[in-house]
Amino acid sequence: MDWQFNGLAWLSPLQLGDIQQSTYHITVTPATSHGATINPGPLAGVLPQMNELQQWVLCGIALLIISLVGLLIKFWWNGHQHTKEQS
Repeated sequence: MDWQFNGLAWLSPLQLGDIQQSTYHITVTPATSHGATINPGPLAGVLPQMNELQQWVLCGIALLIISLVGLLIKFWWNGHQHTKEQS
């Protein structure tokens, strides 16, 4: 029995693979239902992959966050002014 050691023999299946690189051009179009147009929503140009309900929910969450940040700034400012008056 003749034993031969080839340290790179295990790489041969990897070297035989067909490797191709390519680029893809993807176009996102608004969904339609049986020819009827669907209302795209307020952010259709920015987020075309979201439907109208999802966009309105996102707008609502954004408004809620903005109002909470404003409320926190108001509380901080009142506390800052109160501390400033005491010193």
